[in-house]
Amino acid sequence: SLLLHKIHKKLGRSPDDVQATPRRDAPLPEAEVVYRERLAEIAAVARERGARVAFITQRIRFAADHPIAPADSVSAFRWLPYLTVDGMITGMARYNEITRAVGESLGVPVADVASGLTVGDADFADYCHWTDAGARKMGEFVASVLPDSLFADVTDAGARQGRD
Repeated sequence: SLLLHKIHKKLGRSPDDVQATPRRDAPLPEAEVVYRERLAEIAAVARERGARVAFITQRIRFAADHPIAPADSVSAFRWLPYLTVDGMITGMARYNEITRAVGESLGVPVADVASGLTVGDADFADYCHWTDAGARKMGEFVASVLPDSLFADVTDAGARQGRD
């Protein structure tokens, strides 16, 4: 998003220009394909290097049953200039579906924050960034739903260090 901001600045575009951008009600299908491919690539590269992999679905403050606040719309439209509010909601849902599907196909655990964590406005600093309290809540949720096997060596190493 910082790159997008710098490009707009170099091109002499202002936030008002972004507001005039035609918007879609869903991400482009080819963007969804790229997202799916990148998740699989990230998992493969991480595993090749011996890392354990887990995916986490994402949340935004607004949803179909929770309208976007005026302050959030300014920021959201600045960073997602090619989507309508419905497009942002649809896009987040589609990307989360892709995350779940790729996780399942690769045997990667998915911490489903999007559907499993109850959040409120106070959990977000803006339309998509957590407050400290929200981040704590999200972190506790993620830690509670990921399989213990993901942390087995780390836990064992910590216990051994405590005995040495």
